[in-house]
Amino acid sequence: MSDSPSAPARVPVWDWPVRIFHWGIVVLLALLYLSGHSWGQENLHLTMAHHMFLGKLALTFIVFRVLWGFVGSDTARFANFLKGPSAVLAYLRHVKAGGAFTGLGHNPLGALMMVALMGLIGLTAITGLFTTDDIMTDGPFVHLVSAATAETLSWIHRNLFDVILILASVHIAAALFYKFVRKDDIITPMITGYESKVIPAKEPHFVSESTALNWFLACAVIVWVGIRLIAGA
Repeated sequence: MSDSPSAPARVPVWDWPVRIFHWGIVVLLALLYLSGHSWGQENLHLTMAHHMFLGKLALTFIVFRVLWGFVGSDTARFANFLKGPSAVLAYLRHVKAGGAFTGLGHNPLGALMMVALMGLIGLTAITGLFTTDDIMTDGPFVHLVSAATAETLSWIHRNLFDVILILASVHIAAALFYKFVRKDDIITPMITGYESKVIPAKEPHFVSESTALNWFLACAVIVWVGIRLIAGA
């Protein structure tokens, strides 16, 4: 009887909600950038009204993904991929020695980048609610704070987006490095939902798409209605 390891097989790793969130955020960031700059406004006829709508949608995505990190499929849950500093350092030493990540889902370093981007996108969306251009566009919460506070939050909003773009570029570069240099494709699984791995002892549990849709709609209601209620307070 052979004790040789099993051959890699197609293993389900990412559910539809995680994949839609991932690529949806990519599209939203591109549209938010274009709608917030003169080129997109002049050539694509995007307006600040579009920008604010897209910002609320991005906030809905973030709220949903945070929730899905607690009630979603196994590989989507924070408890299953967020690791402490010692685990991250051990992973870095493992990679430096030429080792590969054998688990399912986010590796420890990728998990930190994912959470950092989520936090920054959420914070950017929230500060956008207090943002003003001092000309003709105000966020729905501008009247709730002083002019000085609105000016500060507007500055934070603009500059946070630049930080997001830098981190997103690092994330893309890392994904390409893994794919073409280390021959560890982490891009295709985020499209297909499957990864080539040795079959784990226990495959991840996936929550149904209908459950995810219901949670997403609930998050959308909370964000949109919540903003209207707070703005009208």
